[in-house]
Amino acid sequence: MDSVVALMESQKSLESLLLLKMNNLEAQLQSSLPKKDIADVVRSLDSIETRHRQKCLLLSGVPERSDDDLIAVTVTLFQRHLGLSNITADSVKSCYRLGKYTEGRSRPIVVRFSNLSCRSSVWKDKTKLKGSSLVLHEFLTKSR
Repeated sequence: MDSVVALMESQKSLESLLLLKMNNLEAQLQSSLPKKDIADVVRSLDSIETRHRQKCLLLSGVPERSDDDLIAVTVTLFQRHLGLSNITADSVKSCYRLGKYTEGRSRPIVVRFSNLSCRSSVWKDKTKLKGSSLVLHEFLTKSR
């Protein structure tokens, strides 16, 4: 019986020693990366992400079809609704839908333009979409 009590006391002292060492290690880890450095990294990452999204716009309200060529669909919409005949398939670098498919809902389309002037001309004429189901948004990061 004495050996069991001695063994339990030994285990408790080992547990408290282990807990103390873990707490010391946590304190060292937290102090090794100051919050200011983390905030700087987050800010620079946001800046990089913003520059990456600079040539993009979000187009909402376009119904989904399984056989869609999204570049052709978006170029046709821009030409028809905005009257921009200078926007061609070469003006759009890529298009893709965001999110998971849900029956009865249309996902927004991310339109990446080949140059900033094409994106700016579409963005300037977005007011011509009033009254239609189409909506243009800037593709911003969460912090913006």
